[in-house]
Amino acid sequence: MPIRNRRLNLFPYRLDRKEEPSRPIRTGTRRQDSRRHDSRRPSGRAFVSVFFLLAACVNVGCGSKAEAKRTLSVFVAASLAEVTDSLSARYRVDYPDVKIRFNVGATSTLARQIEFGAAADYFLSADTVWSTYLVDKIPGTSVARLPVTNSLVVVSAIEEYGSVAALQSVKRVAIADPSHVPAGRYAKQALECLGIWSSLKSRVVPTADVRAALAAAVTGSVDAAIVYATDIVSVSRANTYSSTIPGECQSTVLMDIVSVSVSAGDVAAWKDEWRRTILSHDNQEVWAAFGFQPQGRE
Repeated sequence: MPIRNRRLNLFPYRLDRKEEPSRPIRTGTRRQDSRRHDSRRPSGRAFVSVFFLLAACVNVGCGSKAEAKRTLSVFVAASLAEVTDSLSARYRVDYPDVKIRFNVGATSTLARQIEFGAAADYFLSADTVWSTYLVDKIPGTSVARLPVTNSLVVVSAIEEYGSVAALQSVKRVAIADPSHVPAGRYAKQALECLGIWSSLKSRVVPTADVRAALAAAVTGSVDAAIVYATDIVSVSRANTYSSTIPGECQSTVLMDIVSVSVSAGDVAAWKDEWRRTILSHDNQEVWAAFGFQPQGRE
């Protein structure tokens, strides 16, 4: 934007006057200029106001910092998202001012994010491999076993493909990527146990996580998918068909909660209470409502 030429009274004499620069400035003008600048200085009353404003910030945390101290960052595997939210609702009864921010995704993806510096207080892992990985990579982290287990099922939107026996005849079957996603690794192990992995692997469609595999089956993008039993709880049974993988080919699905960065003092107490809520055996009915099975106390 062009700058308009204005005559700014920045000096005690006018530059547009034809005066010699060396001409002395009148004493009266100097006093008037001094008074002008003095009037622009903050008064004592203004300094007092600023002091009390800063003191108030120290006491209450100046808004954003106070809120940050009451925010919980939780990274949770896709298969554990809904039950974690329900358990958190119980926690909020006693801690209504705490904000819980969830980051939901594949266990492997979340673990990598935390490894490379993503801010997280807790990480709910769908297996023990990635939880152990983080504990080894990040000093100060700790791990605890969740009080439940899970199982695998075959699911399809087509009745003839909704059984384990029908897996040999499907054109495409979706599983979470077995190279790094726990559900996919369990699915591959089940197919190997059933003796059909070699003939079926060319028809396997790997997905980013187990929920993507479920979505592919429900929408008919693939003939069937192998997912957790808990994944199909929220799916309409009228539109899907499922069967459980035989017990001898079921992997023991164990899950962990990793404490990543918990602050000391009073803040740690309210954060740790959330962890206790997740691990409590008193909340088995919440886990059961989402299809998880209890396991013995360790």
